[in-house]
Amino acid sequence: MERLGYIGARRELERRVLRNYPWIEHYLIHGRGLPRRWLQLVSWRGLSTLAQVALGLVESLFIICKFRPTVIVGMGGFSSFPPVLWGILLGIPTVIHEVNAVPGLVNRLLAPHVDLVTTAYAQTARLLRARRIATTGVPLRRELLEAAQLPQEELKAGLGLDLRKRTVLVLGGSRGAAPLNRAILRSRVDRDDLQILLVTGGGAPQRGGTGIIAKQYLDRVGEALAAADLVISRAGAATIAELTALGKPAILVPWLEAAENHQELNARLLEQAGGAIVLPEGALEEVDLVELARKLLAERERLRQMADRSRAMGRPDGLQRFLEEVERLLTRI
Repeated sequence: MERLGYIGARRELERRVLRNYPWIEHYLIHGRGLPRRWLQLVSWRGLSTLAQVALGLVESLFIICKFRPTVIVGMGGFSSFPPVLWGILLGIPTVIHEVNAVPGLVNRLLAPHVDLVTTAYAQTARLLRARRIATTGVPLRRELLEAAQLPQEELKAGLGLDLRKRTVLVLGGSRGAAPLNRAILRSRVDRDDLQILLVTGGGAPQRGGTGIIAKQYLDRVGEALAAADLVISRAGAATIAELTALGKPAILVPWLEAAENHQELNARLLEQAGGAIVLPEGALEEVDLVELARKLLAERERLRQMADRSRAMGRPDGLQRFLEEVERLLTRI
């Protein structure tokens, strides 16, 4: 019998999302991202981080001994480091996937030692040393692609949207984005032809003005993406993959604090392909974001071209390609 286990961080977001997938055995470990400057490790916060990493290593070893996995897959980030490291040391087949244009610290450290590295972008392969490497795109949830097949009327009705209005979806990522929220909530959406679906994230204001539908979370974000005529969002790798898989034109506002500026690099790739406009976060105080969206929506031919170029960059078969590479690896070991 096949089993699927997930090891993640002890965050409320992960607990909330995992509750929707009861067939996944999930385990949450201690951990925290390492500071960007090594000298910061000698601070109290740095020492606390090292202690949490050590605890996460111990927790992961117990989980692996209990679960006895056939293969261990790391998706980057601090919570993937302990289980993948134990997989390498214990001789369990190991895979890491790099979703960003520029690989993060954890994947750079692990890449030379794992059995397979997969990447979202072909150019990323040149930045990693690995035994075997393949470009697959980002594995996407089937629900996302299924939502794209539903009629617009059904999608909008399910989200409580007006069927007659053009829709702008504003996403700040899993934790929301306060600057995006503020930029939208201070704008006026007082015309009958436009509506804003704003996903604020935790701890953000929940009430918008006329024409703004503010929601704290959307568990089925695929339906919102499929219903949108234009998306305004951060530039996380998963978001870029979803936008391009569905062929959605976008205004991207990269998060300034993203490790190694990876959101800026992700956003610029889509901008260069012609599928997005990149707006620096500092410009949000000067630009009326809703008015910018309205002007872009009025340029229907430009919007159509952006959608086509976004779709051309997408890899909706990323999950299938990824699974094929993992299966190929296991048949050779």
